[in-house]
Amino acid sequence: MGSRMSTVVTMPPTQDVSSYAAKRFAAGALFCPDCRLRLEKPVLRCPSCGFTGENTLRLFSGAAPAMEPWMDQAQCWDESSRKKILGWVGRLQRRFPQIDWCLLSIKLPEEVRLRLFNFWFFNVSPVQNEEEREKRSWTVLLTYDVDHQRFVITPGYQVEPILADDDWEDLLTTLKTSWREGGILKGYRDFFAEAERKLVLASRRMNGIIKNKEGGES
Repeated sequence: MGSRMSTVVTMPPTQDVSSYAAKRFAAGALFCPDCRLRLEKPVLRCPSCGFTGENTLRLFSGAAPAMEPWMDQAQCWDESSRKKILGWVGRLQRRFPQIDWCLLSIKLPEEVRLRLFNFWFFNVSPVQNEEEREKRSWTVLLTYDVDHQRFVITPGYQVEPILADDDWEDLLTTLKTSWREGGILKGYRDFFAEAERKLVLASRRMNGIIKNKEGGES
């Protein structure tokens, strides 16, 4: 069992992101960040609510800092908790080395719409070069609004289609449910365990589709 659990899984790219830009303001590959309308393809303006990513520039003025794997802006974690959480992240990254995780804790006013804040932060946070732009498309940003006990997740454009919309929401439900049952560390632990389970299933499904396609073409 130990060797099987340490198997490295390589995710095939979901789309060509050679032209990915840090300030891409499409409404999203699968759903609108504001009203959550499911979309068939990326659009500049949501056909339902009219959302465009440029709206967030008016909502959140100023510059976002560079994204890092650990961003405890709220200073809510002690060293022991940090080590535990990063240990769970490290296990997941050893299994799925293409996917990077950035964890943010922050204190926001209650009226701030957390999903839009995360979309803004993810897209305006600066990148230094083409390699970092490619890395950003494989990054997942998990944000914890400490004062109001809110959580949100924003996956990059390569990662987003790997799981269904409901799967991303299920991960947040797992985090919140486990947190209420056993505390915030249990929430994060169960979140990353469930993320691993879902990504394993997704990788098997994707590789199965590829194999079937290759078999049909031969």
